[in-house]
Amino acid sequence: MKSLKKVLVVSGSSRANNNSLKVSHHFAKYSSEIFDVQIFDGRMLNIFDQSRDEIETVLATFRKKMHQTDGIILTTPEYNGSYSYLIKILLDHLSYPCEMKAKPCSILGVATGKIGAIKAIEHLQSLCLSMGGICMPDPVSIGEVHHLVDKTKMDMSEKADYLKPLYGKICEGFVDFFTGR
Repeated sequence: MKSLKKVLVVSGSSRANNNSLKVSHHFAKYSSEIFDVQIFDGRMLNIFDQSRDEIETVLATFRKKMHQTDGIILTTPEYNGSYSYLIKILLDHLSYPCEMKAKPCSILGVATGKIGAIKAIEHLQSLCLSMGGICMPDPVSIGEVHHLVDKTKMDMSEKADYLKPLYGKICEGFVDFFTGR
């Protein structure tokens, strides 16, 4: 039996009941037969309520997961035209040479506005490239995400089924990268 490539989905929000984590789980559920998917829950890092030692422990866990993965999906909300502070903190605390180097990366951007998180995606792609990541084509910008989530649990509603072909493009890009196509 062939082992699956490991893909780490990084949820870039520390808010309780956040939409980034719901989208991360939705993507993981879709792609779990293609990849060995793990989710790094951004809520683990709360710089406002944790001691320095607790923060360092979370960052060390993140670095280890990034080192062990074959591919990376960054899920970020769009805040004021850019990606979340949490994604910035996590990526700024990676080692050098960076654990992203030569690994495929893609971005799932979420926003409550109609056009989604296109500015956050644009900024985050630039950062990933500067850190040596290989940005895959077809990032996904999810607009009006609040209409797609199930507000009572960590899941998406049936309205989000239109995202599956978009997730498929991300998965296809990763498979092509991993197989050298």
